[in-house]
Amino acid sequence: MEQLKAYIQQAHQQGQADDQIRQSLIRAGWNLEQINVALSVTVTPPSISQPAIYQSQDIATPTVNTEQAPATISPIRLPKHKSKLSLLLVGVTALLLIIGGSVFALLGQTKSYQGVIQKFITDMQHDNGKAADKLLSPAAKTHFQKVAGTSSFYTACRQSEQLCQPLFSAAFLSKATKKYTSYTADNHVKGEEAVYTEIQSLQGNQAGGPGCTSKSTTTLTIAVVPSGNSWLVDYINEDVSASAQLCPAATGTTSVPASSTATKPTPVNPTKIPTATPPTTCTPTQSNIDQAKSDTQAIQSQLEAYFTDKTYYPSDIAYSNFSSYGADQNAFNPPACIHFVFTPTPNGCSTASQNCQHYVLYGADTNGKAVTPQLQSLN
Repeated sequence: MEQLKAYIQQAHQQGQADDQIRQSLIRAGWNLEQINVALSVTVTPPSISQPAIYQSQDIATPTVNTEQAPATISPIRLPKHKSKLSLLLVGVTALLLIIGGSVFALLGQTKSYQGVIQKFITDMQHDNGKAADKLLSPAAKTHFQKVAGTSSFYTACRQSEQLCQPLFSAAFLSKATKKYTSYTADNHVKGEEAVYTEIQSLQGNQAGGPGCTSKSTTTLTIAVVPSGNSWLVDYINEDVSASAQLCPAATGTTSVPASSTATKPTPVNPTKIPTATPPTTCTPTQSNIDQAKSDTQAIQSQLEAYFTDKTYYPSDIAYSNFSSYGADQNAFNPPACIHFVFTPTPNGCSTASQNCQHYVLYGADTNGKAVTPQLQSLN
């Protein structure tokens, strides 16, 4: 401030007005408030005029340029580094705003369609029905309202006697192959779909009798369509089909079809409602039911051996989890027209997150009806 006052005194002595001084100091980088304060407290002593007798015709009278200060007195300027610091602060602030906006944009972006499909599956597995239903498209909700009396897929799935619940289980999805393909809704909107498929080759009693062979194909399809900056689930289809059973003929070794292809689609497709003849039901034989009872008991023994070794249960009953315990792989292949339902708890538990501490295991037919006793964890 003293430096500022000294400059103002010099400028006053040279005849500069306050406005001229103020503008010079502003251009030099001084704050207007500081300038006004300095002008108000600076008292400039009056200058003494030179008597006329000292003037002569040979000596030119020096004139004072009141428009600018003499070259020997320049406006007092702020140190250069302060100006650079101000520019640096402005630059850093702008950069932070840009970075913050970018981060906000990234965080605000909707997940990829693969992520939306996975979230839908996870919500179903965790019994988070409200979250799952929020991912449904309007067309899907309208369809479920018509065919199931509710716009909630979660509710329709839990009420269904089909394979809805088992196909969303980790036991099925961990063994199924996954493929992404393009999808076109009935309103011609382009989307994407995930197809989960499991193919089981059955032989002997599992296929219906000694010497018989067949294949069972289980498929879960989930399609999504874009909606603004998001994706919504528009199409869900569950299907279980068995190929023709081939068994030895009674009179020779020639194989003949023992039964026709049995297909059991679940009518939950919101845009492609089945119109064909209702599919036939695959009914397990008593021999297959007895085999399923034996298999579930064998799997339970392996589950308890797993728990003894690791102090928790696996999240699925894939054979690979038990191969080191001497498990019989055939026990993990259910008989024809039967599938194993394995439900570990707490919901959503896995070896990668929360450990599974309990389970329920049983065999069910293609309608989802239990055909074996429900076995529970022993620990």
